Amino acid sequence: MLTWPSEDVETPERVRQLNDLACSLVDVIAEQGWSLITMPEDQLLRDTAISEARSLNHSSALRREFLPDYLGKDSHSKVGILDDRRSETWALQEVDAELTALCKLLAPITPDALGFTCAGRRKGMVWTPFRDFEEAERLQAQRLSEEDVDAGVLESHLQFIQKRKLCLMRWISNEGGVMELLPRPGNARGPTSIPLSEGKLLIFRCDEFGFNYKPLGQEPVVLTTWIVDTGSKVVQQLATGYFGVDSMQHSEALGILVGPPIPTGHRMHVMAMHGHLPGGALDLDGVECMLTSGTDGFVQIPSTRFDIDLYCTQDG
Repeated sequence: MLTWPSEDVETPERVRQLNDLACSLVDVIAEQGWSLITMPEDQLLRDTAISEARSLNHSSALRREFLPDYLGKDSHSKVGILDDRRSETWALQEVDAELTALCKLLAPITPDALGFTCAGRRKGMVWTPFRDFEEAERLQAQRLSEEDVDAGVLESHLQFIQKRKLCLMRWISNEGGVMELLPRPGNARGPTSIPLSEGKLLIFRCDEFGFNYKPLGQEPVVLTTWIVDTGSKVVQQLATGYFGVDSMQHSEALGILVGPPIPTGHRMHVMAMHGHLPGGALDLDGVECMLTSGTDGFVQIPSTRFDIDLYCTQDG
């Protein structure tokens, strides 16, 4: 198991230790798909982070279909997105800064060591259990709706799935339990069970493993983030609109392999429709009849508009 350097070490030596840690980390991940780091003990930081996690604004915005990608298989918990503008969450911010520091250490070496370009990280997500049944009902995730699909929520999530490469989970508080890494289809590695304990940082290939996080205790708290990659050809093509003229290819790139292909181009909502067109189309049924029968709307100007004989000749 790797160890995070202590802050008591002189700065030049600590920088060297951090760089050595990053190199060792990618070697272990390349070999087995995951690694565990022991973080420095700080009781004040731990206790304050637990208190801050209790008071954090928790979101019910995650859609039920997305929960396994964020919270793992069979997870029943609430989440809060860490806002770096909130000064009252200093302990969680300090833990989050460790994840940012690790991301910066890994960025220069992931292309050669792990085969992807580190393009940054997602905002920290604080995982805590529901206090009671009432809170679980109030913050229950809603199902994906047609409005979500039209608004691009599904496509945004699918692009996140394409880009995520490493998941970082900082175990702040627990009383034991187990973390199960479940290989995705095509991953030759077998499932792995890792005992949970406080003060650890787990890093694993989330593009190769799903997970099942099962902590014990009254107030388990974990801070999670994802390191993402923009080097994916599929993601770059989606971002530049490469599939804008091929709906089938666009659907396949997003991983949607059943049902009709996703329509491409600009989208619009039709809230109401009324038709009053030349050719006797005075309502929507008349418009449909005119279009399906292949006629047009060219008619002689009616006398109720004006007398054409006063202004027009037969030859125009």
